[in-house]
Amino acid sequence: MKASWWLGLLAVAILAVSLTALSGCSGEVKPPRTKKAGGGVAAKTDEGGGSESAGDSGLVQTGNEPFPAAKATATVTGVVKLDGPGEKMRKIDMSADPKCKGEDMLFETVVTGENNELANCVVYISTGVEKYSFPTPATAVIDQKGCKYLPHVAAIQTGQPIELKNSDPTLHNINCTQDGSALFNISQTPGKTDVKKIEDQGVAKLVCNVHPWMSGYARVLPHNLSAVTAKDGKFTLPKLPPGKYTVTAWHEKLKTKSVEVEIADGESKAVEIVFPAK
Repeated sequence: MKASWWLGLLAVAILAVSLTALSGCSGEVKPPRTKKAGGGVAAKTDEGGGSESAGDSGLVQTGNEPFPAAKATATVTGVVKLDGPGEKMRKIDMSADPKCKGEDMLFETVVTGENNELANCVVYISTGVEKYSFPTPATAVIDQKGCKYLPHVAAIQTGQPIELKNSDPTLHNINCTQDGSALFNISQTPGKTDVKKIEDQGVAKLVCNVHPWMSGYARVLPHNLSAVTAKDGKFTLPKLPPGKYTVTAWHEKLKTKSVEVEIADGESKAVEIVFPAK
């Protein structure tokens, strides 16, 4: 009986040490990836209250035929908005670290314009490009400045280099997860830069375990036919071949909304994507 008790205690101790190592704030963690068909990631909101699914409605399918960029002359433009007033943005308390400077810094969970236009939406082509392949774009940049991620939301292509910078005079660590799995967890001293790639599409979330109010998102897609809305909610998807497309908007809290559009060669069409206010 004693031997069994000691063996059980030893097993619990080993498990505790393993979990501590995986949750540390320095070093890089890369356990095996577990893919999900929905390409989502379970994540806490900026305010830290409860759990929000940051997933989307499905993976984008692409093929092997090179995308005809030279012949793509159609354009989709539009605006993303709420059907009512957005939630009141709350102020961030950064007093825990005096090196974090910024006046009236607000959580960016839902950012709206004067007429309920919605910022921080990744708008992308989700169907209509199934036969095409896309070259990898140049390096994207995500900075940490004022103890915030800039940009708060980014559109990234699979395999695209991402330059992760620390422009703050304080220590950060970037803990990145996607689809419920850890991608990397790196410690960054002031001025440090690391370059990473995300090979699978889905939604990646960045958090800083040193500053718990910090969070950012990257919607990872197999193409670069995407845009991120500013506070005016507007977007432009240029250089598309003629055809029928599904245009999808993804938001970290409101999930996804899609519209269908058909465009001819050289044509420009405007669409409106409306999320229900919550």
